[in-house]
Amino acid sequence: MMRRYVILSMLTLVVSMLPALSAEPSTEISEDKVYELMLTDYEEACKVMERLRQESKLPQWQLDIIEGDLHFNNGKWRLALDFYTRASSSSDLEKDKERSLELIHRRISCYDCLHDDVAKSTLCKELYEKASEMGNAPMQSIALFNLGKTAYLQENKESGLKMMEEAVAIMETADYEYRYDNLSYNYNTLILYSLRDGDNAEAMKYLRKAEELEETESKGGREMDGLAKRQKRILLAHRTVILSKLGDSAGADKAYSDYLAAREGKTSEDYLIMPYLFEKGRYGDVIKMNKSRRDAFLAQGDSVNYYMLTINRSIANAYMEMGIADSAAVYYRELALVTETLKKQEQESNALELAAIYESTQKDQEIERQKMELKSKTMFLVCLLIIIVLAAGFGVYAYLTLRRVRRKNAALANEVSALVECRNNLYVARIECARLKSLVQQEDHPGTSENESEKEIEEKTGNAIWEEIERDIIENRLYLDHEFTRATVMERYRIPKNLFASIFKDNTGTTFTRYINNLRLEYSVVLMKEKPHYTINAIASECGFPNPSTFYRLFFERFSMTPSEYLRTRQSQAESPDAGNGMTK
Repeated sequence: MMRRYVILSMLTLVVSMLPALSAEPSTEISEDKVYELMLTDYEEACKVMERLRQESKLPQWQLDIIEGDLHFNNGKWRLALDFYTRASSSSDLEKDKERSLELIHRRISCYDCLHDDVAKSTLCKELYEKASEMGNAPMQSIALFNLGKTAYLQENKESGLKMMEEAVAIMETADYEYRYDNLSYNYNTLILYSLRDGDNAEAMKYLRKAEELEETESKGGREMDGLAKRQKRILLAHRTVILSKLGDSAGADKAYSDYLAAREGKTSEDYLIMPYLFEKGRYGDVIKMNKSRRDAFLAQGDSVNYYMLTINRSIANAYMEMGIADSAAVYYRELALVTETLKKQEQESNALELAAIYESTQKDQEIERQKMELKSKTMFLVCLLIIIVLAAGFGVYAYLTLRRVRRKNAALANEVSALVECRNNLYVARIECARLKSLVQQEDHPGTSENESEKEIEEKTGNAIWEEIERDIIENRLYLDHEFTRATVMERYRIPKNLFASIFKDNTGTTFTRYINNLRLEYSVVLMKEKPHYTINAIASECGFPNPSTFYRLFFERFSMTPSEYLRTRQSQAESPDAGNGMTK
């Protein structure tokens, strides 16, 4: 059935492509047309790009740069990176040093968006060295600013800020076509970093520089286009927040009024004004602004994006400040849901982009083949047959691989369940032994007080003390309290710190944190078995993990599979009782 489905799907795809091969293009085919559609109609821009490649009027490296720009400006950074890298390797660009620097810059931007700091830093150093050799100041500035930004975000703030300030000084005196765009970005970044560090005077310094840049550009005849209006709103939002933090309440209120006037119904910069509104206690405005933007996203059918995280968090915090806990809880729950969904989407998006990278290479080869063999129907059918066979083989291989993975997951889930059950039985047996030993000791020493002194505790063997502690922790499930720490144990049993460290190390051979986390992880396996309808976040919370991401990481390290995989496998086994019978073959 799987093979048959793949073949039918491929046939349908090919049939749908046939009209496109013979139809006359209805859209202007040019480089300018791609850039014109790039930010307004991505799908149409892709079609124009494909036709542009078929015409082959431009060199391959230039087509790769155009297509890289197309994907980058639509958030497909991994796909864009592939085209930029391919263009960089073109022998035609060996003599065009300036173009090579621009391509390195583009690749740095891709790695920045992909949060690959290692690859980004390597390219930044390469760009800086090559730009220095060529005396290209703008590219030196770009490389230096990105290196500084990476250092700052890695908590090397002093060094990072120094590099960014040096980069700004270089760009301010550079003769560069995109000087304004780079300086605007640099100033806005430094304003945000200064506000984050509480250096309001420094933030004001960069705000004034940004405002002077805008004034200079406007005097130079620059039209008030969409980007200029957006920058004006950004600067007014910054001015509002900075003046408020500097204690100039009247100035901040005036700047806020100017911001509202320049807003013109646009909501994309509202997140910058939130610190001012919270500081002023204008929680109603916070809720109104964010709900307006939230409704706009919902109307577009886009309810899961990183903007919704900020929106839901701001609304929830505003309701909480107003004391309306029920409404705050609604948005906190939605915040958690969007966060979890975004993580899944990011994983799926990366997989799709990697597949698209592979397909893009094949598409280029297919275009070349079509140009040579379009007039020969026989050759076309032969090639089509080959593609179908390969696709069918790939489909069968993928299906068999998926079955193997499911079998391995089921076997691993069974082993995890068995391991936890054995551990629980062992805990029960050890606790029972400790209880019996305690009863025997009480019979031998009936006058022993429950409130022992520190000297009496020290006279006990470390093993005896640990047996009491472990029995208390496990029987009363103290480990489920996320605030349960070694200090709690020492205070509960009045054990000195040095003595506790010695007892714990001799009896467990591990750290206290790892010991408690192991108990929580084992309990999570039991809970997923007993409560299969619970969400992973609920399970993490029930088991004493305040942070679900910590639970994910520790669970994978301990059991070599994620909680979602384990829960999904258990549910699959529950629905099909015979599914796990063949897993251990």
